[in-house]
Amino acid sequence: MSDLERALLDAADAAGARGAQLEASVRGGAGVAISGARMMIERASPAIVEAIWRTIALAPAPDVDALIRAARDARVPLIAGWDVAHEHAIAKLYVNASDAAPPVRAAIPASLGWPALDALPAPPHLVAINASARGVERKAYVQSAHASSDHARARWLDALASSHGAHGGVVRSWDLAEGTAHERAYFVAVRGGSRDRADALLAALPGFDDARSARALPFERGQCRSIGVDLRGDELRWTAYFKPAGAGTPLWSVEPFARFRAGDVHVAMFVAPHDHEERAYARTARHAISFRGERDAPRELVRPLLEWAVAVMRDEEDPQRALASPPPPWIRC
Repeated sequence: MSDLERALLDAADAAGARGAQLEASVRGGAGVAISGARMMIERASPAIVEAIWRTIALAPAPDVDALIRAARDARVPLIAGWDVAHEHAIAKLYVNASDAAPPVRAAIPASLGWPALDALPAPPHLVAINASARGVERKAYVQSAHASSDHARARWLDALASSHGAHGGVVRSWDLAEGTAHERAYFVAVRGGSRDRADALLAALPGFDDARSARALPFERGQCRSIGVDLRGDELRWTAYFKPAGAGTPLWSVEPFARFRAGDVHVAMFVAPHDHEERAYARTARHAISFRGERDAPRELVRPLLEWAVAVMRDEEDPQRALASPPPPWIRC
């Protein structure tokens, strides 16, 4: 581990980052040495963002304050991180609206004044920047439950994950530059429930080595959460993302089964087979049901929605249809 990477970990810890928020990645390919030194911190506070920028010695870009305001106004979380595997250290910041309704997602880049989003297949689930001494890159991401790219490298990753029973949905990313969007990378969420399946998928990646990957991570690795491939260039390069050991099983699907909104409060509902989720909110005879939303959402507002949704999943033959009419003030979105 480099001195800079250690300093970043210490600075993030001092700013309040905890182990369950961390997600580190390793990168490799056929004939390519496996490298680490990349970290994402979920639900990052502005203090964590500031600590990363200060440790890398970057002047805060105008986009940083704008992204923090956009997340606050939309009531969605930030993701912050770094990539110090290169000559020029990179600080990363994302607005994570993956659980929000399409109108909320569309409003975020509009509030930032970012062009070049009309070419995307849906309002972005995340918008982000990479900042370094060389400047600022803007990016956008769209997720879906199913394979969604015709790129040969993306189709290869879809087929590989599906063949191991580990395909949990996809995320596509674009670079936004000079008024146009250029597809950058394609990610498959690794379905939780079986560490053996996930490890078999990793072993099928060209150039993957479990021991070298473990040494490149700053913590004891848990199950792989996602795998991405770079769609640029001629060579196949992959990146595998890991949470720390003990951080829980990945979701069955990266895309929520349903989304609900009451005013500015968002709740996403996830449904998996009965025996999948380790910490499901509730289980029916067929399903494990989980929810994700704002930590400070009023319990008296959220609890009736959760109880109603569980009853629908238990009692209704067609739950997707029945979930269309949640109890007021909630709406399906």
